[in-house]
Amino acid sequence: MLKASGREGLDPRIAVIALMAVAAVAAALLEVTVFNLNHWLTRGSQPYELAAVRTEQVDGTDVYVFDAPADLSLVQVSFQGEMAYNQLLDVTFWGSDQGQPGLHKLGEAEMWPYNPLTCIERLHFYGEPAAVGVSVEAGAGTETVFAAGSDAAVTGVSLTADPVVPRDLSPQRAGAVFAVIALALIVRRRGPLGATASQDPGLFRFATAGVTLVLVLGSAAVFFSKPAYTGIATGFYNQAYLEEGAAASTFSVEDVDQDPYSTNRYFELARAFAAGRTSLLIDPPAWMRELDNPYDRAQRQEMVDRTGEYYLWDCAYYDGSYYVYFGVLPALVFYLPFYLLTGATFPGGVAVMTCCAAFTAGLAALLFRIARHWFPATRISTFVLVLAGAWASSALVFAFARAAVYELPMTMGMALAVWSLWALVGAMERMGDPRAQMPWYAAASTLVALTFASRPQLGIVLLAFIPALAVQARRDRITPGIAACVAAPLAVVAAALMAYNAARFGSPFDFGANYNLTTNDMRQRPRSILMELQGLFSYILQPANISARFPYLLPADAQTGYVGSMVTEPGFGGVFALAPFTLAGLVAMALADRRRVWAGIAGGLVACAVVVAAFDTMGAGILGRYDLDFFFLFALAAALGFLSFERSRGHKVSRALLSGGVGATMLMGGLLLLAMFSHEGRSTVGFFLFDARTWADLSAAFTLL
Repeated sequence: MLKASGREGLDPRIAVIALMAVAAVAAALLEVTVFNLNHWLTRGSQPYELAAVRTEQVDGTDVYVFDAPADLSLVQVSFQGEMAYNQLLDVTFWGSDQGQPGLHKLGEAEMWPYNPLTCIERLHFYGEPAAVGVSVEAGAGTETVFAAGSDAAVTGVSLTADPVVPRDLSPQRAGAVFAVIALALIVRRRGPLGATASQDPGLFRFATAGVTLVLVLGSAAVFFSKPAYTGIATGFYNQAYLEEGAAASTFSVEDVDQDPYSTNRYFELARAFAAGRTSLLIDPPAWMRELDNPYDRAQRQEMVDRTGEYYLWDCAYYDGSYYVYFGVLPALVFYLPFYLLTGATFPGGVAVMTCCAAFTAGLAALLFRIARHWFPATRISTFVLVLAGAWASSALVFAFARAAVYELPMTMGMALAVWSLWALVGAMERMGDPRAQMPWYAAASTLVALTFASRPQLGIVLLAFIPALAVQARRDRITPGIAACVAAPLAVVAAALMAYNAARFGSPFDFGANYNLTTNDMRQRPRSILMELQGLFSYILQPANISARFPYLLPADAQTGYVGSMVTEPGFGGVFALAPFTLAGLVAMALADRRRVWAGIAGGLVACAVVVAAFDTMGAGILGRYDLDFFFLFALAAALGFLSFERSRGHKVSRALLSGGVGATMLMGGLLLLAMFSHEGRSTVGFFLFDARTWADLSAAFTLL
C-alpha cells in the first residue's frame, strides 16, 4: 500500500472522501461565520430612520436629501411605490461632508427592492457628514421602466441608519468555497493522490471518474438554476411554461410567444423530416417573394410594419421556403425521435446539457488515455489539475449557462471531436496489430465525419488523421482494412451531407448559411485580412475588462481598427485572458525537454484553433459563444504542455506553473459565470431571460459591504 495519503495503510480513496467531508464542514463553518460576519456584528444595532430634509434637482435628477448623523456609515434604502418584480434600480448616493460641503456624488449601486441585502450600502465620507442624498433611476430588466405616474414607479425613498444586516446562507458561495478547499486538500503535494498513474492504475481511474462526475454535476447545477433554458415544465418547476391540463410538458426558449421573429428551429426541422421534406412546414409571408432583396433587413422590417406579418429570424430563406442552416445531426439525434414518439419538442436545454456532459467525459477519457500510455510517471494529483484546467478552459460556461439552440450544434460538435480523438489515440495504442486497430480507426472516422454534420468547422480535427496515418505507415503499415475503416465512414457521411445540401440549395457544397435572415445580407460579406486580424485579436488576445464592482467581469472593449461592417456581440476577453491555463500550458511546453513530438502536436492544435477562429470571424463575426468552437483546442494543447513539462522537469518544478494556471482559470471562470447571470452580456448572455432574483442572490453573496 502506498503512503500517498500521508498515513501508512490508509486507502487513498477513503482519504479523498474524508478530505471532501472536511472541506464540506469547513465551507459550512465559513458560510455561517466569516461570510455572515456583518450579520453578527450588527445584531445588536438599533436601526433608526433618517429625517428627510428636501428634494434637490442635480443635473435633471431628483435627489432625496436626508440629515446625516456624524457617525453615519451603514444605511439601508427602502423604496415606496409599485416596483416591477424583474427590474433593478440604479441608485446613486450623494453626500455633504467636511471635505466637500456641497452636495456631491459618492457612488452608485444596483439594488433589487425584494432582496434587502442588495439595498444596504456602507458609505464613506471626508470627515463628518452633514447630509446624505439618494437618487433612483431605472436599471436593467425586462419589465416596465420606472417613470413618474406609471403603474410601476418609485414614488419615494427612505433611509435607515445602522440596519441589522440579514443573515444570508448562500448555497452558491458555499459550493464555490467547498470546491476550492476540496481541490486544494486533495491535490496538495503530500495528499492522497501523490502516486503516479503507473504506480496505482486503480486510483488513477477512480480520480479521473470522480473529477468527471463532479464537473458534470456542477454543470448541471448551474444549468438547472436557469429554468427558462431547461425546456422542462412540471407542476413545481417552470409552471409558467406548463401546458394546460398536463402533469409535465416540454417547451423551447425560442418561442414565438416571446419573440415573433423566432422559432424552435430543430423542432420544426424534425416536423419537416417526419413529413418527408427538407424545407420547414412553416410558409414564409407572401411579401417575401415580392421583395427586391429578401436578405435586406430594412426591406423586411418595412413589410413587417406594413402588413403585421412576421418572418423567421435566423433561418435560411431560399426559393420561397425556410430551411435550417445549422448542423442537421442534433435534429436527427434528439428532436426527430422524440417528436415521432410524443409529438412534442425535445427540451433543447437538456440536449445541450447532454452534449456538455458527453464532451466532459470525452475530454477526461482522451487525456486519461494519453497520460496512461505516454506519460505514466505523471502524478495523479497533477493529472487532476490538468483535467480540471483543460475543462475550465473549454468555454463550456457559454453552453450550460445559456443552453439555447445556437449552443447545441457547437457542444455536439465538441463532444464528437474529442471522442474522435480518443478513438484515434486508441488505434495508435494498438500499433502492430492491424486487426485490433481497425474498429478504433472506424470509430474515429465515423465520429469525425458526424462532426461535419453537427458543426462543420470542428471537422478540422480530421487533420489529426494525417500524422496518425504517417506514423502508422512508418512504424507498421496501412493495411487495406485500415484504409477502408478510415475512408468508408467519411465517404458515407459526406455523401449523405452532400445529397442533403443539394436537395435544399442545389449544390452539394452549399450549407445554406449565406441565405440566413439576419442583420445583413450574408451573401455580400466582405473578405478582409483586417477583419480576420481583428477577430483573431478579440478571440485570442483581447484582455479582460475587470471591475471592482459586481459582477467584476464586464464586456471587453469592442472597439476595432477595422472600418467597415462587422457583426459583434459583447464578449469578455480572449482565450488567454479567460483561460490563463492555456497560456501557462504553452509556456510549459516551451520549457519542457524532449518535447519535439508533443510540441508538434500542441502546435497543430493551436494552428487548428486559429484557423477556426478566423473562419468564424469571416463567416459570422465576433460573438462570445463562438469561443466554444476553438477554446477546447487551446486547452488540449495546454494539457499536453503540462504533461510534457512534468515528465521532463519533475513534479516540484511544474506544480507552481500548473497550480497558478488552473487557479487563475477557475477564478476567471467564476467571474464569467457571474457575468452570465447578470445583465452585462446583453445578447451573449440571453438578456431577455434576465432574472433579477438570481442576480440579487449572487450579488448579495459575492459583494462585500
